[in-house]
Amino acid sequence: MENLNISQIEKDRELPVKKQWYRVEDLSKYLSVSKSSIWNYSRQGIITAYKLGQKCTVFNIDEVEQALLSKRGA
Repeated sequence: MENLNISQIEKDRELPVKKQWYRVEDLSKYLSVSKSSIWNYSRQGIITAYKLGQKCTVFNIDEVEQALLSKRGA
């Protein structure tokens, strides 16, 4: 019997795992926009940024998707 580790199982999944919380760099890649666009959306109140510490800000992906979809429909 072969030993499998969790990282190998994650790599072998067909569907990517969607994270709940994204930092600005990951969110910009996910949405295919620049990091400055993410910060502008946050400054304009379009999406909500959550501070976890002095240098750690995260975004809830469900809230971001909902906000951007509602803005697109407006």
